[in-house]
Amino acid sequence: MKTIFLVSHLQNYHKDNEGRKIPCQISDNNYLITNLKRKCIGFQNLVFVACEPDDCEKNNQKLQILVDSLKLSGMEFAKVALLDSRNEEQTSTLINQSDLVYLAGGHTYEGMQFFDKIQLKEVLGKYAGVVIGVSAGAINLAKDVFNSPEKFEYYAEPLHYEGLGLVDINIRAHFQKDSSKMDSEAKARREIDLANSFSRTIYGIEDGSYILLEDEHYTLFGQGYIMKNFHIKPIGGFGQKYPLELDTI
Repeated sequence: MKTIFLVSHLQNYHKDNEGRKIPCQISDNNYLITNLKRKCIGFQNLVFVACEPDDCEKNNQKLQILVDSLKLSGMEFAKVALLDSRNEEQTSTLINQSDLVYLAGGHTYEGMQFFDKIQLKEVLGKYAGVVIGVSAGAINLAKDVFNSPEKFEYYAEPLHYEGLGLVDINIRAHFQKDSSKMDSEAKARREIDLANSFSRTIYGIEDGSYILLEDEHYTLFGQGYIMKNFHIKPIGGFGQKYPLELDTI
């Protein structure tokens, strides 16, 4: 039975004065590293699945930051593979040889188009290891994806589409409750989120927080929010564990 982490942001780097991303230790304030270590005992192989498959240089950089930050956090893998447009024909082999599949963040709909192309849904359906979806990677793990547009230029993309089918819930990554300091794109996105909350429950997750699916139970670690019927309800809290009730899913 798969274990799935739906993560808003790993917070695994900081930027120096020149804007370069410097890997750092991942915080365990919401027990992310504790839970990863608990589920990844003896794991040797990690595969990083890109969300923007043709941006090869960025994918190389993202993978290196991930590997370095995990090492700083006490997690080191013997073998690491990157899956993007350069080796997409190896999808099945790389996934089946891995203990941990990492679905990277990026452009959500572009990521799903790549996942469809490489038949990732079918491959992951037979996979029994641990999956980490971060931001767009987490959003696309849903059966019925809610693709809240991050930028105005994404408005032509479908709001809903078939996802990887590994979780029954919709999440909104990088969630911020206070909308007073949002720019126009973020405010418009909030209105779309709330309008869609009449037809589905959406879980907003703050950066540093995540939802863990384990033994068919969903648990929020950290601060989250339920968006339903145009209302936003805070749930959980910093350093807290909050089981999600079935009637809210």
